[in-house]
Amino acid sequence: MAKKRKAKGQQAAKPRPKPERLKFYETGWFHFAAAAAFLVLALIIYRPALSVPFHYDDTRNILENPYIRISSLSPVSLFKAGFQDFKQNRPLSSMTFALNFYFNSFSARGYHLVNIFIHVLAALALFILLDRLLTRKLLDKNQARLAAGLTALFWLAHPINTQAVTYIVQRQSAMAGCLSLWSLLFYDLARAGKRKVFFILCAASGLAAFGSKETAFVLPIFVLLYELWFFQELKAGWLQRIWKWMAGLCGFYLLLALAVFRTGMVQKFRQDFVLFSFTPMQRLLSQGRALLWYLTLIMLPAGTRQSLEHDFATSTSLLHPWTTLPAFLIIFAAIGIALWQAKKHPLLSFAILWYFGSLLIESLPLPIDMVTEHRLYLASIAVIALVPASLILVLKNRSAAIALAMIILALLGLSTFERNRVWLTTVGLWGDTASKAMTLARPWNNYCSDLGSELDLRKELAACRIAVKLGPESADAHNNLGACYFHLKDYAAAEPELLKAVALNPEFSYAYVNLGLVQGSLQKLEAAKQDFRSALAAKPTDPAVYMRVADFFEQLKDPLDAITAYAGTLKLDPNLTDARARRPGQVRGRDGIG
Repeated sequence: MAKKRKAKGQQAAKPRPKPERLKFYETGWFHFAAAAAFLVLALIIYRPALSVPFHYDDTRNILENPYIRISSLSPVSLFKAGFQDFKQNRPLSSMTFALNFYFNSFSARGYHLVNIFIHVLAALALFILLDRLLTRKLLDKNQARLAAGLTALFWLAHPINTQAVTYIVQRQSAMAGCLSLWSLLFYDLARAGKRKVFFILCAASGLAAFGSKETAFVLPIFVLLYELWFFQELKAGWLQRIWKWMAGLCGFYLLLALAVFRTGMVQKFRQDFVLFSFTPMQRLLSQGRALLWYLTLIMLPAGTRQSLEHDFATSTSLLHPWTTLPAFLIIFAAIGIALWQAKKHPLLSFAILWYFGSLLIESLPLPIDMVTEHRLYLASIAVIALVPASLILVLKNRSAAIALAMIILALLGLSTFERNRVWLTTVGLWGDTASKAMTLARPWNNYCSDLGSELDLRKELAACRIAVKLGPESADAHNNLGACYFHLKDYAAAEPELLKAVALNPEFSYAYVNLGLVQGSLQKLEAAKQDFRSALAAKPTDPAVYMRVADFFEQLKDPLDAITAYAGTLKLDPNLTDARARRPGQVRGRDGIG
């Protein structure tokens, strides 16, 4: 009996097995490692972007924007830079440009680093969100984490995002997308953990997204769909349970519509539509085809297909071109299937709604370009996610799936790297755009203008003539052609082009400057003086105009007007040392207009 009791005692004293040690990818540190990997990858593939200069709309929003030129980080300065006398609907984006100016002035590298960092943060939010969502739906944590990581990597490296990241002013799109992803992630964390702090962070991120770009206005709809699809799981009676949500959303969008479509804004929309070759209805009709065309651009992102602008045909009716009506039928069918199969296939259903919903705002009849690539920043996630999902489901061998995924990632990264190289010069970018959108006037006009800065007069003249032919009512095109003739010393040909430019746009300061130079070369000095005064009246806030006018009057040996213009230059930009050197009493006079 004693021996039996001893045996029992020995069994009772048997040590318990040690708990299984967590693998690295199952710990919280894995997310930090993923963030570091995303950052390294982004810096590699966007390395050429760090040398890309300011392009196109960067000039208006950054280089010539006096509001962002802050000299202190005071709340008043940042508020003024953000709201710009309440003429700006994207205050948060504008504040980041002001901060960049404070630290980097007009060095583009700092602006690009911020854009890349925003893209990395967006990829991190996407990874964590998908990791949590797929883990709940697929049950296999390893599969879920692998699919989430590959999706985030593919999206980070995909060349379709180049425009949103490398084009500095499109930080607005990237910020709205990044903050929307974080808002949705915080909502997931709040609902799963029932912690109020995450609800607060969700609301704060959402409001910040609204302040970055209007495309984020669909975010409340996505949050509602996320709740229904992945937490309510569309169980019976869900409509009754969310009636308060629905009432709140209706109120939100009603107030938003009243704000956006106020009398002054409607009038502005009408004026802006004059700049485009299509009507609001034609733009709306064209968007069905555009939404399907975007899919092909995401799935086949060849460098030959990417462009700053696209020559996309306008739909003039539901039957012209004939693909207009079928495109809408396909879209409605896809959305109908997504709603019908929502309970059975929630992930695929949500992906379809995510794609079309992300493009909703910019598919409305607004005075904006017909198609642009930066609009796909969030929408592309729904398409890109299909690739790693297919790899994991089709290839049972995980090593083979990862190897193939790395090949795809390398190809995407290389394509993005090469696309960034196109952006390295304005001439290269607009030359690339003109070659792919050959019937659009704007690319040819900008190509012509940039060729002028390189003084390639033969190519410049050819490009300027094409621009005028394609856009005879474009003041910019006539101004550039006139400037080209001026460089060729063909003043007789330059004068009528510049007169046409100021007739088309009486507020075109640079056209007045060029016309003044031509009139001076033709010895029409009084007319030249009037042209330069008109230039100052048209754009009294541009130091470059003052500087050019001052130089003209100096060459005419008119010290009083020259000194006045130099003083205006320094008032606007005290850092222009050339103007500071020419203080009263030291204005030099030279013969000729030069």
